[in-house]
Amino acid sequence: TYMQTVNTSVNALKKLMKLAQSKDKLQSQLAAVNNEMAGLLKELSLDAPTSVKKPAVSAKPAKAVKAAKPVKRRGNLTASIIAVLEAAGAEGASVLHIAKQVGTKGGNIHAWLASTGKSRIERVGRGCYRLIQQQPQQQQQQQPQQNH
Repeated sequence: TYMQTVNTSVNALKKLMKLAQSKDKLQSQLAAVNNEMAGLLKELSLDAPTSVKKPAVSAKPAKAVKAAKPVKRRGNLTASIIAVLEAAGAEGASVLHIAKQVGTKGGNIHAWLASTGKSRIERVGRGCYRLIQQQPQQQQQQQPQQNH
C-alpha cells in the first residue's frame, strides 16, 4: 500500500512536470505571436508597444474590471443641493431625498450641511433641512423707518 501511494505520487508529479513544460512552451509561443503582431502594427504606423510582456500567471481567477464612473466637476454639489432645497421651499427636504436627487450618498449631504451649508440652511425637523428664509433688504430697511 505504501508503494502504491508512492507510485501514484510519482506518476502525478511526472504528469505535472509534462504539463508545466507544455505550459512554458505555449507561453513562449504566445509571446512570439504578440511580438510579431506588435511588429506588424508598427509597420502599419499604428501605436503599438515595442515589447509585449509575458502575462503573469496567477492561481486566482482574474477580477472583473469595473466600469469607470463619469468624472464630475468640483463644486457641482453645492449648486445641486441648493437647487433641490429651493424646489422644496419652506417645507424643506430630507437628507435622503436630497441625496437621491443629487445622486450621491447621504453621508456626503450630511458633511455638506455641517460645513459648507451651515450658513445657508436651517433644520426644520429630524433629518429635514431648508434654505434660510431671508427677508428682502427693502423690508428690513423700511421697518426701522416706520417706527420713527
